[in-house]
Amino acid sequence: MSDIRFDLNYMNIILGDGYKAENEVSDSIHGMQKLTQKMEGELSSFSGEGTKSVRSIQAYIYEIRDLMSELDRKSSNAEKQRQKELKPPQRPSVPSNATPEQKNAIMSAYNDKVSQVEKQNAEIRKQNERIDAYISKCNEAKSKLEAEISALHQIEATIKSEIELAVTRVHEFMGQAHGINNQGARVNSAMSEFNQAFREAYDSAERLYLMEPSSISAYSFNDKQFVIKNTHSHILGSSGVSFNYSSEHSEIKEAKKEKPKIKADELLIKDKDECAFFDKLAGENKIKMPSANLHRLGGKKFTEKMNNLGYTLVTQADGSTIDINGMLHWEKSDD
Repeated sequence: MSDIRFDLNYMNIILGDGYKAENEVSDSIHGMQKLTQKMEGELSSFSGEGTKSVRSIQAYIYEIRDLMSELDRKSSNAEKQRQKELKPPQRPSVPSNATPEQKNAIMSAYNDKVSQVEKQNAEIRKQNERIDAYISKCNEAKSKLEAEISALHQIEATIKSEIELAVTRVHEFMGQAHGINNQGARVNSAMSEFNQAFREAYDSAERLYLMEPSSISAYSFNDKQFVIKNTHSHILGSSGVSFNYSSEHSEIKEAKKEKPKIKADELLIKDKDECAFFDKLAGENKIKMPSANLHRLGGKKFTEKMNNLGYTLVTQADGSTIDINGMLHWEKSDD
């Protein structure tokens, strides 16, 4: 039968890498989920702020339109105050029999009326000019307000467009993220199954490696060699078969005797429970243990406890603390 050999050190490295990969995939999935949740929260906040901005712009547009309506009202009122110029008075008819004094008096009265009308018309023109200037300023203000409204509408449209674009992009990303999470979950499930199967394979290999042969004690005739011979005898009562064993039976018997067990210089402790491990450790100067049990016993904390008890890891020839069979070796200092 051929010996079964396992490179427990290499298997332990693979197992550790497998758990590390599983944890990293799990961390990646968790990180992607947190990122997705953060994106959802940020998108909701962004959309809310964008909606508030749009409403503020719309409220400002309404205020500007109210101002424009007020300008129209004031312009209309100003226009109502516009007056038409007075018509000049008709030239009076002078009787032919009027004396020169009478003629002068009639014309003087007429000229006074003309002068008065012209004065009134001049005042009316000034008032109308002021109305024109006022209405012109109102129209100019309205034009500026219309430009403001146009600019605000453009800003409103830009904000809405940016919100829609952001929502679309984030939804696309979230869809991809959910796909990545689903793929990661499948990978993580497969990785977990692989690690479990490899863990069982490693434990089986470890048990096979740590098996110790059990001795079989000799009992009557089980170590003798029998030779069956046909005597071809015709004498009645003869058995026809004789039993012989070689002279080597005594040597075989001695070889089969159970040898007394000699206590090994290095005690193997396979316990994965910390209390049981330290109970067996008491009084031992040299021990060995499967390296795969290190993390089950506490990892760094376990190593610190061992160091506090005076034990140090033995470094192998290649500089590693794990031998080719996946074992860690501890020695207690004499101090």
